[in-house]
Amino acid sequence: MYPVAGLVLVGLAALLIATVTRSSSGNAPDFELALFDPQAGTISDRTLRLSDFKGQPVVLNFWASWCPPCRAETPQLVETYEEYRVKGVQFIGVDVWTGGESVRSATGFLREYNVSYPTGPDLTGEVFPSYVEGPLSFNSVVPITVFITRDQRILKTWAGLIDRDSLVYLVEQLVQG
Repeated sequence: MYPVAGLVLVGLAALLIATVTRSSSGNAPDFELALFDPQAGTISDRTLRLSDFKGQPVVLNFWASWCPPCRAETPQLVETYEEYRVKGVQFIGVDVWTGGESVRSATGFLREYNVSYPTGPDLTGEVFPSYVEGPLSFNSVVPITVFITRDQRILKTWAGLIDRDSLVYLVEQLVQG
């Protein structure tokens, strides 16, 4: 009985990821994000809006410091950002701010992985759900990476750990436009 239950769980997980990891032509919802100051260990008074980057491809990554897959993919995100920012690609990190997250743990995470792209907390809890469609609750799946075109349409949403090859492939699709 247990092997069957295991197969059912694997099948449901695959269906869930297939539901979220898909192409999309919808508009990316605008948001305002307060930014972390990792060196000071605080939330700064600086903010950004997605609409500030209209005309640039954007990679939007939802993460949490307590999330093992987030920790696994962050070095790839940082490396890819450094490689593609000269081509006008902007990365934005959004800390989902759940599971007991604190400013201290979030900024420690950013320092640990030398995250150089702008990152801030989803303090209101409104940004993350505006990008996640389907049968997901707020705490269901992180990381989630959203690939946004120059005209601020969602090209692809990727749920779970993204590998370097897939990340680069999707960023290249954004660059080529």
